[in-house]
Amino acid sequence: MNSDKKAVLLQKNEKNKLLLAGLAEVGKTSIYQVIFDNIDPKTIDTTPTHNYNIYTPSIEFIEGNNFIVIDIGGQKRYLDLILRQSKAFFKGIVCLLYIIDIRKEKKFDDSIKNFKELLTIVTKYAGAIPVFIFFHKYDPGVSEEEEKTREERANQLAELLANSTYEICKNCILRIFKTSIFDKESLSSSMVDVISYGLLEDVFRNLIGGIFLEESHNTILINYNKMIEEDPNNQETLKTFATKLGSNISSMFKEEIAKLQLKSSKSQLDEKKTKKMTLIDSDIISRPKIEELPTRDLEIEFRCPMIDYNFPNSAKNLNKEYCIITHGLLEGILFTLDFQEVEQLQTSIIHKTPTCKFRALTSKIF
Repeated sequence: MNSDKKAVLLQKNEKNKLLLAGLAEVGKTSIYQVIFDNIDPKTIDTTPTHNYNIYTPSIEFIEGNNFIVIDIGGQKRYLDLILRQSKAFFKGIVCLLYIIDIRKEKKFDDSIKNFKELLTIVTKYAGAIPVFIFFHKYDPGVSEEEEKTREERANQLAELLANSTYEICKNCILRIFKTSIFDKESLSSSMVDVISYGLLEDVFRNLIGGIFLEESHNTILINYNKMIEEDPNNQETLKTFATKLGSNISSMFKEEIAKLQLKSSKSQLDEKKTKKMTLIDSDIISRPKIEELPTRDLEIEFRCPMIDYNFPNSAKNLNKEYCIITHGLLEGILFTLDFQEVEQLQTSIIHKTPTCKFRALTSKIF
């Protein structure tokens, strides 16, 4: 993408920009490729970034998650160029993700210097924003002695960065993660926090209603079908990602979720005191009084987003794996609300609509 096209893209996207920065060869672009392009770490493109690149990623199973990533080249001449950019360049930046190679202790001073310069200019134009730092290349499989040394190094560096952040922006929230492209589950979990707390608050606010209300099949998309079919081993990673996302959503908006009284004209209590409800018929009402909510188990039935809607051809392939994203999101949200044992009971076709049924157990009120 040439400079003119980059400038046009930046002008069209004036909000929800993630600034991805760090010194050269710390693994910035590799992180992007592994998380958003689903590229095997062994086959990633290690070509250095010149000036800066702009990406428009998507979280495949969430609609309306428009944001852009500005990946700044790590060589000094590119970093200096970014620091001389105008206010327009920084307009709409809502999150800074700074990458540090935890193995290169000799580069720490340069990393801290660059981080402080970048944070100063970003906060000047964008104000107090969430700041995330990845201590990257924290690869698994090291010796016990090396792990101890690495932990000491990480703790000292974290303290220096925390002090630097506070000096520049007292209202900036700093979060530090240990990451490796060879530990995709941990890397995905860290990126979920960046996305949740740094980028897509409005999207997630809408997603709350989308999961529980009638439009859930429009909010959660079906683009992971092919990936799940071709790579069954990826199912657990996808579910972990979705569960962490659901947990973050629930933590961020617990008050709103508490106002979701899940009900339906079909809801009823059976002899076992199990609440049955169809979430696609739910609506939002004011928060009920706490004493009005009995302890109960929930049996939840709603549209599964993981099925191709081209029926009847795909109906014969219906199975639990297709609801892995739905299960993860629901599990993350309900766990935060003190539910346990979110069990997927079955998948079925109801009125030509793919439907998943889950059961969630709780001994507490919510």
